[in-house]
Amino acid sequence: MQSPVFFGEFELLLDSKNRLLVPVEVRRRVSQEHGNEAFFLVAGSQNRVPWLFPERYYEFLATQGRQSLLPDPNATAFYRMAFGMASLQTVDSIGRVLIPARTVDKTLIKDEKDLTLVGVWDHLELWPRQAWNNERERLLRAALESRPAPGLVTE
Repeated sequence: MQSPVFFGEFELLLDSKNRLLVPVEVRRRVSQEHGNEAFFLVAGSQNRVPWLFPERYYEFLATQGRQSLLPDPNATAFYRMAFGMASLQTVDSIGRVLIPARTVDKTLIKDEKDLTLVGVWDHLELWPRQAWNNERERLLRAALESRPAPGLVTE
């Protein structure tokens, strides 16, 4: 299965019932093959922001990795994070998904209503707006520091 491609930033609000409206532009990128009726919501193990994967694409990824009956301890810890703390959230009739309270409480979006949904190739990340603004600036600074601007001569 080919991955969906997610890109862009979408400023959103988490409503009082912890529901989030998935932008139409994002929903259009998810085909029926990927599972456009629901998203797997995973507490992001790398950056403590929730990650969203289309249902069938997540299941496809999950079936690709297991190499052994007894995986090493690092793999087991990853499986606990990726599957034990995941939840399947259906998209309602107007395009909203529920972000369960336990996910909100265990991630950076705790106590946040102003969020940014960020497309990151094959998944979406849900950031507190100010944290995403800070991360975006950090990424831009790092990119500028790693190479000179076109046409600039450095010695």
